[in-house]
This record gives sequence, C-alpha cells and structure tokens, in this order.
Amino acid sequence: MVPDRFLIRLALRVLEETAQKAKTGPLERTYAVRLCLAYLASKSPERWPFDEYLRELVQEDDKMRSANLSRTLNAIHLRLGIGRKS
Repeated sequence: MVPDRFLIRLALRVLEETAQKAKTGPLERTYAVRLCLAYLASKSPERWPFDEYLRELVQEDDKMRSANLSRTLNAIHLRLGIGRKS
C-alpha cells in the first residue's frame, strides 16, 4: 500500500507543474488536476484554496492567473502543514 505522505507529495507536484505551465496561458481543467485537488482537499480542514486553484486555471490575465495560482498553492501547502519550496 502506498503511504498517504507519498500521494500528497505527488499530488502537490502535479499542481506545481500545472501552475508553471499556466504562466503562458489559461489551461484546461483536466481530470488529473481535479483528482489531485479532490484528494488533497479530503486531507484538509478547508476546501476554498482547492476550489479557487481550479477556477484560476482558466483566468485570462496571465499576471493575475500566475499570482493567484501561487497564492492558492501557498494556502494549500499551509492547510496541509507542508512547507512549499520556492
């Protein structure tokens, strides 16, 4: 059986990579990203940063999308009690 800690880190990595790709333009809300967000949200006392991350993927303004994805990733890491690497 795969430990929760491994799956959490893997899901966070998917979100980090997606946020990097989103710097160049809006992205499709894929099922892979939705699955990662749902799994991580199930480990958190609050859901708002996960919902907001998904909404921000399609934001048209590049600067707003990048800033808001970074902000929501910070909030997700904080809710999960895992530090975010810069």
